[in-house]
Amino acid sequence: MFFGKVLGIQNLILYDGNNIKELVEDFHNAVDDYLALCVAERILPECDERPGDSIDEQFT
Repeated sequence: MFFGKVLGIQNLILYDGNNIKELVEDFHNAVDDYLALCVAERILPECDERPGDSIDEQFT
C-alpha cells in the first residue's frame, strides 16, 4: 500500500492506493474534495506561499 499527504498547507489532505495508478487517482480525488470544500465553505484554498509570490500571480 502507498500513501501520502499534501505538504505546504496546514489542512490535512491524505491519499492512498494499492498501486501507483490508484495513488494518483486518490490524490486527484482528495485535492478535488478539498477544493470543493473550500467552495462550499466560501474560503480560499491554502497555498504554499513562497517569497516573491503573490495571490494575484497564482490566480492569473
